[in-house]
Amino acid sequence: MMGKKLLVAVAVWAMFLMSNVQAKPYSYVDMHLHYLNFVQETQGFEALLAKMDEQGVTNCVVFGMPYNIVVNEQSVNNPAYYLSDDSKVFWYPLTDILVMDDYLKLSPVKQQRIYPFLGGANTGNKNSAREMERVLQMYPGKFRGIGELMFRHDFLTWKAAEPAPLPNSAAADAIFKLAAKHDLPVIIHHNMTSLRSQEPIYLAELETALANNRQTKVIWAHAGQSYYLHVNNLTTIIDKALAAHPNLYIDLSWVVLKQDIMQTPDSMKEWAKLLTLYPDRFMIGTDTVGAFENYNIREYDRLLDLLDDTTARKVARGNFLRLIHEE
Repeated sequence: MMGKKLLVAVAVWAMFLMSNVQAKPYSYVDMHLHYLNFVQETQGFEALLAKMDEQGVTNCVVFGMPYNIVVNEQSVNNPAYYLSDDSKVFWYPLTDILVMDDYLKLSPVKQQRIYPFLGGANTGNKNSAREMERVLQMYPGKFRGIGELMFRHDFLTWKAAEPAPLPNSAAADAIFKLAAKHDLPVIIHHNMTSLRSQEPIYLAELETALANNRQTKVIWAHAGQSYYLHVNNLTTIIDKALAAHPNLYIDLSWVVLKQDIMQTPDSMKEWAKLLTLYPDRFMIGTDTVGAFENYNIREYDRLLDLLDDTTARKVARGNFLRLIHEE
């Protein structure tokens, strides 16, 4: 009897060792992180770098928060997140300066791990591109991209109490052309649909922008998804968009992972098939906002495990690094 128990114990231990040997220690670039929250606060680069080390993240794209919360007598508990209460929000371009000020205090070695993006733009203002050009000139060579630019963004758009900015507007077009001029990739948030529709009613706005700016490398944050949004046949829509627009890339950060990709085993396989079909067009980020104690990029391991090694490395880091000419 003891012999059988011993054999079972040895078999279990062997399986454990084999599972650990087969585990793939992915090396990540986090290509989507808000260094500042909605009241422009942060836990700082040292806290972020420590979490990056824990998670196997070699480099991180950081940007500020282009909106700030209006905190007044009606606000509850001094909210730091846009959904914490009913407070309005307003555009806050100073966010880029706050990020850059902290970044420049890092040692040269630590700066090499951080890729600042210029994101504090009012995307509905025709003069924003001109203002962004001035900031780029203030910090030559420091910003590695533009974004996260906010266009249609459900509750956040409504809280700004103004018409939703559109990616196919004159204001956005000027920013896209600025990005092409400086060879900077652009991360955009543009919801594909609204809360009461399951059809991609706003997809055409993005596709028009892509068609009019073929020289601009556009990264579509969260595959067009947001809180409480559901689009029918999302993988089919993304497939067609990637086929039609060679300048389009997909950011798999935030809600798209749990709401869509990891919804079922079949959805995981479906997304893995799509990533394999376009191995150079997807990338990963956490969309962490200002605080880093819950920083977690390893939840993407399960998706990468479904890919071949070459594709997994591209999605985890190589695709983004190629866009900024670091690989």
